[in-house]
Amino acid sequence: MKDKLILLIVFTQILVNWAIAQDIGTGISNHSIVKRFDGKLFTWGWNYFGQLGNGQNTNKNNPVLVDTNGVLSGKTIITVAVGAAHNLALSSDGMVYSWGANLYGGLGIGNNIDINVPVAVYTGGVLSGKSIIKISAGSGYSIVVASDGTVYTWGQNTYGELGNGTSGSNAWKNVPVVVDMNGVLSGKNITEVAGGQNHSIALASDGTVYTWGNNSFGQLGDGSNINSSVPVAVNTSGVLSGKTVIQVAAGYYHSLALTSDGNTYSWGRNDYGQLGNGNTGTNRNLPVAVSTSGLLNGKTITKIAAGAFHNLVLTSDGELYTWGFNEYGQLGNGNTGTNSNIPVAVSTSGVMNGKSITQLGTGFDHCLAIASDGTLFSWGNNTYGELGNGNNTHSNVPVQVNQSVIGLLPVDELSPTLFSYELSQNYPNPFNPITNIRFTLPHRDYITLKVYDILGTLVEILLNGELNEGEHTVTFNAKDLTTGIYFYQMKTKEYLETKKMILMK
Repeated sequence: MKDKLILLIVFTQILVNWAIAQDIGTGISNHSIVKRFDGKLFTWGWNYFGQLGNGQNTNKNNPVLVDTNGVLSGKTIITVAVGAAHNLALSSDGMVYSWGANLYGGLGIGNNIDINVPVAVYTGGVLSGKSIIKISAGSGYSIVVASDGTVYTWGQNTYGELGNGTSGSNAWKNVPVVVDMNGVLSGKNITEVAGGQNHSIALASDGTVYTWGNNSFGQLGDGSNINSSVPVAVNTSGVLSGKTVIQVAAGYYHSLALTSDGNTYSWGRNDYGQLGNGNTGTNRNLPVAVSTSGLLNGKTITKIAAGAFHNLVLTSDGELYTWGFNEYGQLGNGNTGTNSNIPVAVSTSGVMNGKSITQLGTGFDHCLAIASDGTLFSWGNNTYGELGNGNNTHSNVPVQVNQSVIGLLPVDELSPTLFSYELSQNYPNPFNPITNIRFTLPHRDYITLKVYDILGTLVEILLNGELNEGEHTVTFNAKDLTTGIYFYQMKTKEYLETKKMILMK
């Protein structure tokens, strides 16, 4: 019977070699940050507030190492996030660290003093006992997701970007607060967040999207232009009808969403064509489709990133496309000053000739990309050295970042993937009634994640759809099940693994 699981111990040799994962900070910043395979962090660019994290406040046009002698000593950093002038780093033990500008309390350390080396985010309040799995940073504020799917924020809250039901300059918070989970987020498991200038985006495990904060230009996507200090649902009656969103990104005043079929949608401000729908000047408070009638025709988008007023996407064939504002050449197509309201191709005639891109990132008006051979590229505004190539000259085509300090960011020659298939042991285990299941995918894939009882009867389907490459965490709530042994199984076309977990009530 198809609802039965044959409980066998199967040892499967997966022909995917070990690969070294990288991470690029993406946001609306004039500095850049990248994580090396060993968890070391490197930064360059604007450093007025100490956002480079190297103990100084001097701009750098070459990469420098973030200080690891303090709170990061002995920590393994697994991901980074970049705000307008501050950064976040997440360690493997679920702890969050911050540094840079702190006028609004965006560092989450209980004061408003700028810090030029990493410090630990306060965990004595609502974060007590929580394990963080996702991080993002906006302009003066921060957003994180705990393993139970709850969202926490801190920092600037003028427009309600903290999502806790308050707003105004007297509502800034320099320690974490919990986002209102009683309205549209009730019962939702949030898996990803993104912060813009002063609006926030959250993606739920069921592929629905929620927003809060400033809505002057329709960037909340709910059909209105009314600010909201609590989450609202992005409208799905139009182009998003029947779509499953798998990734979100926040620009200065606009929003992006990637769906499981490889298409991109946008909403919000459109003064530079940043919505990519062939129009310039008409803001949208409902999602619209990014144009696929030109260069994106037949392409499958796998990753998205939003700068302040421009966007960058990666397709399944390793190519990059951009659209929006182009004052500094941030579209990377060899032109400076000509904006584009439809996607254009990033130039591959120079240093990126023959390269297959695997990772991407954006700043305020610059872009970053990592190729499968570990080479790091940048283009756009270089006023503060944010291109990291040793000078301060803007570039409208990709240039190579100086990697003499970083070294190559290598990915295994036999596999361009940044991850291998892996299903981790659930945690906690034993559990009652909530546990977390973490897994990684080497590329975007169709995955099922199912739970069975000891007799092999299917009791719950946790996932059944496409996900992007990378690390993912799903929360399983067994409140309606009885004490006993259960099994969870992850299955793709190339991979099958089953693990045991114990529910103790």
